[in-house]
Amino acid sequence: MRCILGRGSSIAAVALALASSTPTLAGAGKLCPERTTLRFDLGSGSVSTDAPCVRHGGSVTVIVERVNPFLYAVEINGQSFRSNTDFPQELAGLWAPDLPVVAGGTAFDHAVRSYAAGVNELYTAADELPRRLLWVVHGVATPDAAHLGEDALRVVRAHVPIPADDLRTVSNEVLRFGHDSLLAVEEAYRAAAAAYPTPPSASARAAFEIVEVSLAKIVADRGTLRERFQIASDLLLAIDAARLEVISAPIVATGEVLSVRLSVTLRSDLSLDRYPVTFEMQDREVARVRVARGFNVGASAGLAFSSPVDASYVTVPDGTGDETVERKGDESAFFTSLAVLMHVYQRKLGDVNHAISVGGGLNQGGGAQVFLGYGAMLGGRRRVLISAGGTGSQVERLSGGLQVGDVVPPGTGLSTRDETVLGFFVGATYQFWAGGGRP
Repeated sequence: MRCILGRGSSIAAVALALASSTPTLAGAGKLCPERTTLRFDLGSGSVSTDAPCVRHGGSVTVIVERVNPFLYAVEINGQSFRSNTDFPQELAGLWAPDLPVVAGGTAFDHAVRSYAAGVNELYTAADELPRRLLWVVHGVATPDAAHLGEDALRVVRAHVPIPADDLRTVSNEVLRFGHDSLLAVEEAYRAAAAAYPTPPSASARAAFEIVEVSLAKIVADRGTLRERFQIASDLLLAIDAARLEVISAPIVATGEVLSVRLSVTLRSDLSLDRYPVTFEMQDREVARVRVARGFNVGASAGLAFSSPVDASYVTVPDGTGDETVERKGDESAFFTSLAVLMHVYQRKLGDVNHAISVGGGLNQGGGAQVFLGYGAMLGGRRRVLISAGGTGSQVERLSGGLQVGDVVPPGTGLSTRDETVLGFFVGATYQFWAGGGRP
């Protein structure tokens, strides 16, 4: 019989570790998928996943591995899940007749001995085989499938000489063994009856009366004996087919972080005093999965460096008494503008997120500007936006039909007007607002 309580100490250590720290699954540079799978190993407490995050509105399927569904029921985020592992309850013991071993070497003595051995073998196998198989499936909180099969084969081979390793084949052979054992006992009884001496001695008659009583009990127990071997056969099939994992339905990912919580408790259809509880996990958070929106919106403010600039003009004497209109030439190649950008970006884990930005601002001359471009959001918190693209900027240009190179009378004043000019810009802004309250 496998010790249950001895395995509880390791599980208690896992439970203590889970209570002290809950892993948050995260990664760098990976796009959050719409669906992901999270695996929790009940034996070691380790968590693994095929993606470190999930898209908002997507789903997470949780698989609890190395759980004994024969013994425990599992709740994942409040929903009950367990494998189809129903099996008979613990069985009451059968009473095997205590047959006498008659001294002497007569044929009758040998027949009685053979009959007694057959009866004891039949009752022992029928009683111990299903009982010990129940202890195999009940005995470990976090079993390994291979070890369960090996333990089951070891129990069977202690009572039934079956060389096969396939549990389905062994299951069929257990039924055959039970049938053949009943036939063998009946044959041994007939052999004992045939060896009955005539006239019988008093001791022989007393011994054979016990033999007849035992046969009457076997006849009365025939249905129960067959049922015991059927139970053992069914348990072997259940062990062979057992999925030592519990798979949840897809859990919809909402909010900022999806919390995965487990409850692992003794099944309600088991008797607490018969199956000691090795551990219980009550609504414990075992992992958090980051939830990222596929796209998000935000707003940022900062500086933009633009190619359209205000132009300054001057008239220069040309030596004939007139003056020529020329560019003054002291303006900068770029204007520094104040910019406010709205952007849509694909939110994912990593240090660079891509964005499309549109916005407006004021240049140094007080003129209005509009911006449209591509942006790279830098840092895990997506606060800094470096963007580049096209701009339309309001700048000063000559008015009244004047152009650079025109000749004007001395003292002619130069007038300008606001004009919208297309160009390019490079911006550096800081995100101060994000949709959903989170960059």
